[in-house]
Amino acid sequence: MKDGEALPCRSIRVYAPEGTLFVNIAEDSHGKPVHVEMTIGKAGSLLNAWVNASARMITVMLRHHNLSVIIEELSLITSDKMRTTPKGITCRSGPEAVVLALLTYQCEKFKEHYNEIPLAGKAQFNG
Repeated sequence: MKDGEALPCRSIRVYAPEGTLFVNIAEDSHGKPVHVEMTIGKAGSLLNAWVNASARMITVMLRHHNLSVIIEELSLITSDKMRTTPKGITCRSGPEAVVLALLTYQCEKFKEHYNEIPLAGKAQFNG
């Protein structure tokens, strides 16, 4: 990757108890996630500062671990609040919202990869 080069990016919106979380995941030329940016609430807010710091830590972790390790570490961190998405998914904390975003990203990548496989010899995936 060269300085100033645009990276392919996926944006995912998750409804967290604290508000709507936007997660942007940038990929290198091989489709590997290499950078995460997240925002929630108003710029400059205390909550957004924590979210931004978390995104930076996830980006650092991506240099040494795969996404599954990060998802495992953030899973089951809950709060006393919850929010249900329009699709019926319940989110119980900001960290759980990050997990939902990363799982959504993984699912999209799986479907993308699966759909590249020739139809002969594979079941139809409608997930």
